[in-house]
Amino acid sequence: MSVTSLFSKEAWTQVGGYNEQLVHGYEDWEFWINITKHGWNVYGLDEPLFNYRKHGKSMIDSAVKKHAFIVNQIKQLHKELYSPIYINQIKRNRSREKQRNQSPSRAFPFRNNTKK
Repeated sequence: MSVTSLFSKEAWTQVGGYNEQLVHGYEDWEFWINITKHGWNVYGLDEPLFNYRKHGKSMIDSAVKKHAFIVNQIKQLHKELYSPIYINQIKRNRSREKQRNQSPSRAFPFRNNTKK
């Protein structure tokens, strides 16, 4: 997901916003994982819609240095999604989509059955 995104207040409230345990960065990544686990669909656009300008050092600079640590933190928070069985299922689904000449889905395979 991009550094900018849109989501409903209902979705934010349902998942409790950003996980405050992720003090070193990537809290937005974990938010998107969490939002899909709660049944919300997410979509990415392949079209650039804004310019991102960076001045000096930022949080992303320190996060990149701690990348392995932060990724491990996220994997621990969502162990079921990082299991070899689940990852192989995603790979099979993407392979089938490619064989049917479809673009691989950018949305996670979860649905929000609580929404009307």
